[in-house]
Amino acid sequence: MDNSRINNQKNLNVNLNKFMNTTSIRTISSYKFINLLHLAKNGDYQALHHKICQYMFDLAEKEKELWIRIDEQEDVITPENTENYFENRDGEKKYYRVSMITKTMLDYDRMMLNLILEENAENIIRENRYASNMYRPYFFNFLIDISETDRKYIEFLINPENVNQWFVGTFNYSGREEGRIFPGYIERIASPAVYKDHKICITDKRLSPATLKAINDVYDLGPNPCTTDTDVNKELDEVLEKPEFKEIKIYNVGNGNCIYLKGRNSFGGLRVLYDIGYYCTIPAQNVKNKIYRPIAQAIRHLKPHCVILSHWDSDHFYGCAYAGMDIFRCRWFAPNLDGKSTISAKRVAKYLQVLKNLILVNRSSGRRIAGVQGMVSSLELFMGEKKKGKDKKITDHNKEGLILSLVNEKWEYIRSLMLGDVPYESIPTGIMFAGNTPYDYLIVPHHGAEMDTGLLSSATGKRDGYAIICAKPKRPNAVHKKALEKNGYITMTTGDAGRCIDINLSRKGFPRKRP
Repeated sequence: MDNSRINNQKNLNVNLNKFMNTTSIRTISSYKFINLLHLAKNGDYQALHHKICQYMFDLAEKEKELWIRIDEQEDVITPENTENYFENRDGEKKYYRVSMITKTMLDYDRMMLNLILEENAENIIRENRYASNMYRPYFFNFLIDISETDRKYIEFLINPENVNQWFVGTFNYSGREEGRIFPGYIERIASPAVYKDHKICITDKRLSPATLKAINDVYDLGPNPCTTDTDVNKELDEVLEKPEFKEIKIYNVGNGNCIYLKGRNSFGGLRVLYDIGYYCTIPAQNVKNKIYRPIAQAIRHLKPHCVILSHWDSDHFYGCAYAGMDIFRCRWFAPNLDGKSTISAKRVAKYLQVLKNLILVNRSSGRRIAGVQGMVSSLELFMGEKKKGKDKKITDHNKEGLILSLVNEKWEYIRSLMLGDVPYESIPTGIMFAGNTPYDYLIVPHHGAEMDTGLLSSATGKRDGYAIICAKPKRPNAVHKKALEKNGYITMTTGDAGRCIDINLSRKGFPRKRP
């Protein structure tokens, strides 16, 4: 064993022992603590990481102080549409996801991210990067059951002064705390996902400036983390290298996106992920496992050469928790984060950054970012345009997302457009969406949610295309779906398709459902 390998392993073990002895991890039972030390001694680091996550989740339920962030939701909740959440008009319960973190979690992330940064700085070969091979992002949230929550407490959640702000809370409340009690489920994702029925107390107390600084210091990406469009194009061109795309697989991950492009390039097989989402807030384990376990297993076997992330909403990147380690060892192209990004998004982004695998795109304006030309396929990336329009329920993260345009012309000229959550009115003019541009396959934005379809109505060039909606069966908005059909698209929903929908890019034809 060479010296760099010995020193790197010793450095990790020293830091792990110090962490476990100086944090609340030490308060677990002696048997559990000895088990952690045994895993570290034997070098079973991935199992050790999973156990540490499990114990940190368990300890969070006992902590007197929990740090809770009122996140901006995927669909904007306003006083005008709150009733929709109470009345369950689409037949499914609504949950309001809030982020959670403890001091122990913050200490663990700080230690592991710093160790990974050191490994990269020293250019240690992959096999000897113990911290890099041990750690992977995990997610810890609480799903507030809107239908069971006191309506006056909903005002606290949707108050603009509270959204994207941190508060002190706890699971371990005595009833004497001054705060609001919210029923719901603890969401613990370190693969697999576990949902636990619970109640949480969120107080009016904000986090101190010192605590906020500590959180920001761990996950901050730096003052200028973005790559120029020119360099984004160069990086993408190096990864794809004259692509020939043959197939698109659109996985059924609930109200989320997970799209796999397969083909070849100059080096052999080529695989690209456009989003790696996974959306399942069904606490009933038997239902969740029956529907989504096969999808999680499929995600585990994906080995993309790069990931193109449309934006940093959980339903577009949470699938990385179920993927193999290869998912983090390839390049990720993604929009820049901002102050509205969740702690889960920041944890993934920071991890990718210290691995030197994150290429961030400036979200400043709607535009063409990059284009790669192959012998029979061409791929272009665009940034959605942030502008005030009729879509008041669409967040800025949705609008400023990466759009993927793909043209295949081996046997037939086939155009595909993947919009992520970018609404029609935010499509940049460079795509010429409203200019009678025909699309054979349109991946519908924002899972078929309610939005302005005026621009869709003016894109009249296609009369025999297919519109695929990445959503559960009852999610698509009826008006939105009708507008697609009125303009010549045959609509398909992944929730009705079984495991995935397959598109053959060699010949135009009806997409195949894979049970």
